[in-house]
Amino acid sequence: MAKPYFDAHAFSIRDAETELAQFKHLLDTRTDLGERDQVLANFKFWPNLCAMMGQYNARLGFADLIKREFRILPHFRTDLTVRRAGTDNVCLVEFEGASDRHIFEDSDRGIDTWARAFEKGFSQVVDWTWALDLALERSSQGPVGVATEQGEGRQLHAHPRDVR
Repeated sequence: MAKPYFDAHAFSIRDAETELAQFKHLLDTRTDLGERDQVLANFKFWPNLCAMMGQYNARLGFADLIKREFRILPHFRTDLTVRRAGTDNVCLVEFEGASDRHIFEDSDRGIDTWARAFEKGFSQVVDWTWALDLALERSSQGPVGVATEQGEGRQLHAHPRDVR
């Protein structure tokens, strides 16, 4: 039997409060968070915080489906994608590390410039938007498939206006 593409999740406010306290403790005790070692590693154990990210899409609210490393067409993947069952509304998430050098860098021009880590994360979001727009343009039927499970042909259909 094929494995479901998204993991089902039943939101728990009690567990979300515990996860939020753990996240706060991490932020209070670390000044430099690596994307893989601290951010992604911890969010694997915080499904309720992941589900709450669905609120960034007003059409979604709390998500009840979660997928880590979701593929968008053949070339791109998100760190986290959350979805509401029975809808095509999704929220695509790209995590980056966090430190005093992840958003701005000093420059010789006298003003701060965007840090490479920030530009990398932002460019990934631009790539997703381009890929979704290209797929929509090639489709004559509106919503388009944005990800397939290898060898199983399962697709999530989402309209770009629903992706935030």
